[in-house]
Amino acid sequence: MRLRPALLAAATAVAVAVPCRAEQPAPQRPNILVIYSDDHGWADLGIQGVDPDIRTPHLDQLARDGVRFTRGYVSAPQCVPSRAGLITGRYQQRFGVEDNNHGPLPLAERTIAEWLAPAGYTSGWVGKCHLDIGGEKRKGEGYRLLPDHMPHHQGFAEYFRGELRRYEASHDLQGRPFPDAPHRVVDERFRVVVQTEAALSFLDRRNQTAGQPWFLYLAWYAPHVPLESPEPWFSQTPESLPLARRQALAMIAAMDDGLGQIRAKLRAMGAEKNTLIVFAGDNGAPLGKAWDGSVNEPLVGEKGMLSEGGIRTPFIGAWPGTWPAGITYDEPVINLDIAATAIVAAGLTADPSLDGVDLTPFVTGRKSGPPHERLFWRWGSQAAVLEMPYKLITLGDHAPLLFDVTRPEGEHHDRDLAAGHPEIVARLQSRLVAWAAELQLPGLPEATSGSGRHHEKLFAEHELTAATSPKKEPGPAARAAPATKKPNVVLFLVDDMGWMDSSPYGSRYYDTPNIARLAGQGMRITRAYSQPLCSPTRACLLTGKNAARHGITSAVGHTAPAERALPESGPPAQEFVYPTSKTFLDPAEYTLAEAFRDAGYRTGHFGKWHLGVTEPHWPEAQGFDVAFHCHPDAGPPNAYFSPYGVSPPGGTPEKGRKRLIGTITDGPTGEYITDRLTDEAILFVEASVQENAGRPFFLNLWHYGVHGPWGHKEALTAEMAKRTDPTGRQDNPVMASMLKSIDESLGRLLDTLDRLGIADDTIVMFTSDNGGNTHSMTDDAGGKKRRDDASDATTASYRKWASFKPPTNNAPLRDGKGTLYEGGVRVPLIVRFPGRIPPGTTSDALVGCTDVYPTLLDLAGIAADPAQVKDGISYAGVLRGTAARARDTYVIWFPGRPHGSAAYAGDWKLIRREEPAPQGDGSTRELYNLGNDLGETTNLAAQHPEKAKELEGVIDRLLADSGAVVPRPNPGYRGKPKNSKPDASNAAVR
Repeated sequence: MRLRPALLAAATAVAVAVPCRAEQPAPQRPNILVIYSDDHGWADLGIQGVDPDIRTPHLDQLARDGVRFTRGYVSAPQCVPSRAGLITGRYQQRFGVEDNNHGPLPLAERTIAEWLAPAGYTSGWVGKCHLDIGGEKRKGEGYRLLPDHMPHHQGFAEYFRGELRRYEASHDLQGRPFPDAPHRVVDERFRVVVQTEAALSFLDRRNQTAGQPWFLYLAWYAPHVPLESPEPWFSQTPESLPLARRQALAMIAAMDDGLGQIRAKLRAMGAEKNTLIVFAGDNGAPLGKAWDGSVNEPLVGEKGMLSEGGIRTPFIGAWPGTWPAGITYDEPVINLDIAATAIVAAGLTADPSLDGVDLTPFVTGRKSGPPHERLFWRWGSQAAVLEMPYKLITLGDHAPLLFDVTRPEGEHHDRDLAAGHPEIVARLQSRLVAWAAELQLPGLPEATSGSGRHHEKLFAEHELTAATSPKKEPGPAARAAPATKKPNVVLFLVDDMGWMDSSPYGSRYYDTPNIARLAGQGMRITRAYSQPLCSPTRACLLTGKNAARHGITSAVGHTAPAERALPESGPPAQEFVYPTSKTFLDPAEYTLAEAFRDAGYRTGHFGKWHLGVTEPHWPEAQGFDVAFHCHPDAGPPNAYFSPYGVSPPGGTPEKGRKRLIGTITDGPTGEYITDRLTDEAILFVEASVQENAGRPFFLNLWHYGVHGPWGHKEALTAEMAKRTDPTGRQDNPVMASMLKSIDESLGRLLDTLDRLGIADDTIVMFTSDNGGNTHSMTDDAGGKKRRDDASDATTASYRKWASFKPPTNNAPLRDGKGTLYEGGVRVPLIVRFPGRIPPGTTSDALVGCTDVYPTLLDLAGIAADPAQVKDGISYAGVLRGTAARARDTYVIWFPGRPHGSAAYAGDWKLIRREEPAPQGDGSTRELYNLGNDLGETTNLAAQHPEKAKELEGVIDRLLADSGAVVPRPNPGYRGKPKNSKPDASNAAVR
């Protein structure tokens, strides 16, 4: 089961501390503190009594000191609209903030801070904002910060705005104002700790201005992903629980401790009794593969749904001396009420434009009855109205759903009351239609809403609708649905791009907005694996077979045709004889391109091939109708720049130039091959749409970038050289420039799909052929000093900008390309298929490069040939959100000396070699638990021999099944010389 894309979350909490000293009389106007948590499920408040593993003593005490609202709702199941409703007290659809793609908060809307300003309040903002971002991802615009909409333009005099490691602030944590505010602050500590310190700093400043009331909005970014394991809280969670659950409990405990610190500060200030505190969550917890570890039980559904699990959250408030203590309030309230409650508490009159109501007279008993006759929602393809005890939900073109929300068994299709109570359905529908007519844009969602299919799937997964739920009767103007058409497919492959080399995977240095844009529109896989080098990965992609089976085990696709072999003997100091790699993709293989071609697709390959130098092994012989390439092609032609010097088949290379044969043609002098490949790919797409109407296409865009010899656009490199990495890890402007060009290529291709109106009908898969290169261009290679060749212009340009820096840094992963460590084999993998793959989602499912073949066919509705695909497993279910994982184990076969093989099972990884690796610890077996040792620092083979043996069995079964050529003892071995070190002389070509 999967959730709606990783949506940004917000929470509601109001707490205020007056900056008065204890000996002074308390002012009449209370301080107001509103705390909003992020993606925090209803169950995850200890006092709710749902889960004994959740411990929130300070939040529970806040409830005992005040009111626990058992039916606390938010105005949207997603963060941006929920936060917009909270901060304004109005249904956010009234001013166009419909969902996460419709920011920023308009400046014309008055925030709580602006409402309180006439009463003399000083307002502060701490933590997540997301009301000052613009852009609409589904239209190809990446989210961006809009400085004119930041908190200080919305009534907040002080702010420490930000989510993870970067903040824009008016003051530092010691309370000193920044003269250049908003000032960028980088703090690598756990986010809740930093945000709590910022809140305490705000209170310290208020303590210096006795008698002036204040309003603080504290938006903790937790337990929203990315999940972390902050200490000391993580160690206090039960080890028997899933990792994500433990992390969520730890992050919630950190917030709880933060509240404890804040209340202690208020007591020390003498402000506790004159502070109204409200705490709430911004929406329900996400579940499925997007799970952030929080839970909504016993409520049904999750974030992104208008069922109770998506819009009902923890909600408590306390105002000592004014609100009663230790009560529960069961009537429905909503986050919109926080603004109205704060405004009236400050002695002001609530404006009739507000949709929220002042809760004080209801919780104190001065008013009877519910605060609201009914509550409304509209989000995506859904709309709902709650008129106790009934809740009506409309969903796309499904018939309306009607539930009695007071029934303990909750929302379920078996308890849908719509058929038995048509009069209630009609009444509530008329109320919902009348409310929606006042919105911007007016009306209820159309049945054809772009998000409809995904939402219908969510409702079916949570069993709010049955698999055969009735549909609305089509109107007289309804058009017939178009015939099913197979989707287009784009396989975008980067060469030598590391797992950490883009912002979606954590880089703070490389500028990759289009990769981030793709991640926001699709699913990001965090545990995707390649082979350690390019040729074997490419062969795995096109065959669905492990390298042990297809025989290409090293980067040799640019060398003369040769079969894999095992020499009879080796040098006398070499203990084992190692197999050589096959150097070409066998024409007998039924490739991915041939599978698509035979399913009616037009197929095209553009860029690096590296799977055979002779024409019988070129792309045209492997299923591609159109191909733009050259050979030999371990690297780009002419160091990335035209004239490329490629001769056509049968032609004669230019005298004095490297022999290059293929179909790449020269462009204008200085043209960059990354740009040219993009041009050709776009022409292929345009021709496929315009000249081959109705015929889908398969595009193989395999870039030469970012492989050596590191040709780059110097003007762009000069811009990249101005950037710095706050983590201090990545700092090579040449690589930054090359990755920027790759990112621009992706952006141009995505723009083309949008322009041609085919984005929704196109699968886009983005990945790399191996981990990032961390060894080339340094001043040391294998213990030998490298010589700078001043006559080589490409090397000279690299040295000018990057000196002797390696191309990239894969930290926190160990090592890089050409090795079996995570830095060599863990790669980025992002897949987008609008309407089928929930946008903005993340999965930690184990995925291998052999799995691409069956997965793309599965997504396209084409059956894979089991005689061809022997090792790959489709992870389409993971992408669709219907499965948590596709495989339990995976093996990487890399037998050239001294590499060996690697096996994965859960968090465990075994590296097995015949001989110890150079610069290793002398072991031939290395066992790591990646769940708590991602950097592979501690070899656990001796401590867990049974686990090592289990994983060796996984390797042995694969090798036996595939008929792999494996190393064997060297009959000519005479022993190693004294004091010898492991020999790296046969290290793979890189």
